[in-house]
Amino acid sequence: MRDLVTFAAPYMYHGEAEPTVGIYGLEGSKPGAAAASVYLSHKVIRPTKSGYGRIIGKALFNCKKLYARLLCMASPEDRFTIVPVPRLPAEISGSDVEQQIQFIQERIDKASNDELLADKEALHLLSEIGPDQNIITYAFNFKHPDGSLNTDLTLANRLNRAIYEKLSIDPGEDIYGYKLIVSTTDFDAAHYGEVFIEHYKQRLLGVSGATGSSITVLRSTVLEPWLAETSKGSFLDVLEHEFRQAVADSLFRDALLQVFEDVDKNKDGVLEVSEIEAKFKALGYEDEDISLFWNMSDADKDSTLSMEEFLQNFSQFLVLSSRG
Repeated sequence: MRDLVTFAAPYMYHGEAEPTVGIYGLEGSKPGAAAASVYLSHKVIRPTKSGYGRIIGKALFNCKKLYARLLCMASPEDRFTIVPVPRLPAEISGSDVEQQIQFIQERIDKASNDELLADKEALHLLSEIGPDQNIITYAFNFKHPDGSLNTDLTLANRLNRAIYEKLSIDPGEDIYGYKLIVSTTDFDAAHYGEVFIEHYKQRLLGVSGATGSSITVLRSTVLEPWLAETSKGSFLDVLEHEFRQAVADSLFRDALLQVFEDVDKNKDGVLEVSEIEAKFKALGYEDEDISLFWNMSDADKDSTLSMEEFLQNFSQFLVLSSRG
């Protein structure tokens, strides 16, 4: 019986990290309300091709437009890449992927709805790309300062979790203060198979054989029939801006986190005065700079710096120090 009433899956249950009503339960509350709401909804919007079908069709159209934007968003100059989970037709058939991406960018992503609907070739390709439903899964990766792509799955997962934290809502926060909300899940070999995991790792990291069997991805669900074009222009531009800001903030935080890990020589998760002094003096900072950073960072006066204390104060210290 326990297995029968269990609601547990990687895409809906994240353990103790988020509020949850639990993984066991029987649905039986207010059955009359459900029937009445379905009846009223079907009276207002008919369950036909021109009713619900039209709304779902427009939402799916916009989902594929969002897929095209994610696919084409990162330029060669950007410090990040985006890899949607659904593969392009060219990837599946083994034809020219870059040529197809360029076609999508010019004839689908940059096109207005009217231009796209008048372009039979582009419209046909639009129907072939992206997910079959209105849920897109994708992952970000980052480039090193020399332009090379990160090949460490742990670091890629950390970046995507950081982006999720920037674009998700904590309990008690105002939902209307967000222009973009994403969810997350983990793909692991136990649920999705070794073949899928290894292939997606290669697409994301650019190399085969990378260690790790769990991939953190982001998800976007498109329910809005009017997303692609509004009276103020395409809302996809707003979403791209929010993505770019979240990625920039996450990459900056990750750079600070890497500094913390470099300073934490004994890997105990906190920084002692000796570790700060050794690293900062090696970087050329004076004793007064080190004292300034320590005094402004050790908020709880426990003679150690936690990761959050370091991350919250290091960038401010760079501005205030004598070498800033």
